[in-house]
Amino acid sequence: MNGADAVAEAPEPATPEEEAGGALDRQPLYWVKRDEEWSVKGAAVRVALVCFAAADEPCVAEPVLDGHRVDRIHPNLRVVDDADVRRLTENRGVAFQGVKEDVCRPSEGPAFKLSGTEARAMLRELGNPNGRPNSDVVRPYWDGEDVTERPSDMWIVDFGPTMEEAEARGYAVPFSHVQRVVYPFRANNRAPENRRRPWRFGRARGDLRTALVGKARCVVRSETSRQPVFGWMDTRILPSGSLVVVAADDDLTFGLLHSRAHAVWTEFMGNRMGAGNDQRYNHRRTFETFPFPAGLAPTLPLAERMAAEHAAAIAEGAAALEERRRAVLFPEGTGAWMPADADPTDPRPVAPGSAVYPDRFVPDPAYAAQLAELTLAGLYAGRDAWLVDLHAKLDRAVHAAYGWPGPTSLTDDDLLDRLLVLNRERAAAGPPPGPDDDDDVEGTEAPEES
Repeated sequence: MNGADAVAEAPEPATPEEEAGGALDRQPLYWVKRDEEWSVKGAAVRVALVCFAAADEPCVAEPVLDGHRVDRIHPNLRVVDDADVRRLTENRGVAFQGVKEDVCRPSEGPAFKLSGTEARAMLRELGNPNGRPNSDVVRPYWDGEDVTERPSDMWIVDFGPTMEEAEARGYAVPFSHVQRVVYPFRANNRAPENRRRPWRFGRARGDLRTALVGKARCVVRSETSRQPVFGWMDTRILPSGSLVVVAADDDLTFGLLHSRAHAVWTEFMGNRMGAGNDQRYNHRRTFETFPFPAGLAPTLPLAERMAAEHAAAIAEGAAALEERRRAVLFPEGTGAWMPADADPTDPRPVAPGSAVYPDRFVPDPAYAAQLAELTLAGLYAGRDAWLVDLHAKLDRAVHAAYGWPGPTSLTDDDLLDRLLVLNRERAAAGPPPGPDDDDDVEGTEAPEES
């Protein structure tokens, strides 16, 4: 991608810990409460309350963290410092954030997004001047709740990272939708690229699309979630910016990401946000720093990884976990899987040559209310015995791959200590980070708007 076709994307904003670190690493913290309800002008959020000594005065108070006396409170608001944690070269180019529209509407609205009914109507439209079907640019679309809750049947108009306006106009109805709904707000967008190319997403994630080529599925996680869960997503679906996407299609990686070791690392390296104080998973800060077991880093060839001892047990445990979860979330006889473009209310066929998208689950009306309560987040909030047992089996295989004692022999603090040592060892042994190591870019676009 170069020249006029380059889509430039600005670095993501720093996390609250990164922003706070500059000041707090110079002034001792002596009292911190990390999770407090707060309401300002009707906006209910959760905040951390922090007290620190003045820059020119010694701190004599004993540090107190969440009501407990501790030896020290670090700038990350924890008793263990993450200042020396490094992103690992062996993990780069695998995890990404999904696409961002960057429309900056004065209020929430559809923008590029479509309801299932709207999308299926577009798929039936004929008469495009380019002779192509609208399925080229109309795709199913997932956000975080499609993973943690139930699939929403949301779609989106996607002209990709390089399509020019003349080509986009060849898809008459989808382009008209974007021209009507998006163009008025892009005219005043502060980012020059968004003003110049209003038919494209602000962050179309060309690197992510390239990484997914040849893969039928990928691992996804909601960027913010109360439960540390991952799911599978068909790569014909477009992921939103509220999803972290791991460009891996193997059960081994899926199992390692569901391990207790990764959950402990996520809790340590992540931050929290929103009214529910939900955990935030950052693909650079959390995924790229995580030390996978030796020989199992996701950038290594799958055949090489699967030849490692314990790899097969991890993959089998992950596959069993997903099979059982799907059986619980989509009970047999409670609905039907049908083609994504099927619409019983519209007898017209889809346009010739249309893409085939993954089937969608349509619940039987008699079970719809009950199924709405069956969610992946709910399974992990309840932690029934079958789920605990499957994770325990998976964790035994993961611990064996690390060469550690069984899961019941190590506390979360023990796991974190071992992972921090591994991160330092891998960072010291690996090549130095590249010049773009801190940028999630495809060029040099103006800063993203909030």
